[in-house]
Amino acid sequence: MGAVNPDLHRWILASFAKHLNTKATAGGIALVVEFLNKRTPTWEASSPRAEALITGPMTKEISTGIQRAWVDVFITLTTNRGSNDYGHIDAAGVFANALDQCILVKDYGDTGLIEVGSMSPISDTGQTVNVQHLKPIEADETIHSTIQARFYGLFSE
Repeated sequence: MGAVNPDLHRWILASFAKHLNTKATAGGIALVVEFLNKRTPTWEASSPRAEALITGPMTKEISTGIQRAWVDVFITLTTNRGSNDYGHIDAAGVFANALDQCILVKDYGDTGLIEVGSMSPISDTGQTVNVQHLKPIEADETIHSTIQARFYGLFSE
């Protein structure tokens, strides 16, 4: 059995970050992806704003040269409380939509933008995306939600 391609981790993280940033920008949502972006004063003042944590990939060679990979995506969405809280629900919908799609994984290294595979949303319960709206503290002027999904993909050497 061989080892996982050491570049696969970077390619997966970069591909997910690119996908999420594209969707967030189109939806007017400021986004920070952990390990790739810094929280700036502009981001902190934005509403809505989101933080994405992409964990993994967790990998296992299932056959010679074939790697199985899982990735978990966890997004925290924050919106300043206003007169129209449906804007927050709409922003959560932007991320729910983004995480309910296959993500193309590309080689973002020296070889260019070559597609090396894709990752599909999966779930044991049949629901691929989990959106939870959290109850704010009475004095809290912000609304929070989490959006979570797990992805699965197969990659060859």
